[in-house]
Amino acid sequence: MAKAEGRKVIITDHVYAGSRFQAEPLWKDNYNSWYFSTLRDYSDSVVIEVVGHDHFADLRYHSS
Repeated sequence: MAKAEGRKVIITDHVYAGSRFQAEPLWKDNYNSWYFSTLRDYSDSVVIEVVGHDHFADLRYHSS
């Protein structure tokens, strides 16, 4: 809807896609695939994605 209206969006998540804890995935693979393909499809509408809560004091990013 935002893309159709020419609007921009900010995505906020609790746990980032593709995250794992002690080798256990916190997102299922089919949801990871859908999420990342959606980000690619709407990349011109997404201003920033802000995600937290992984207990790893680091900075992560994805690009494609």
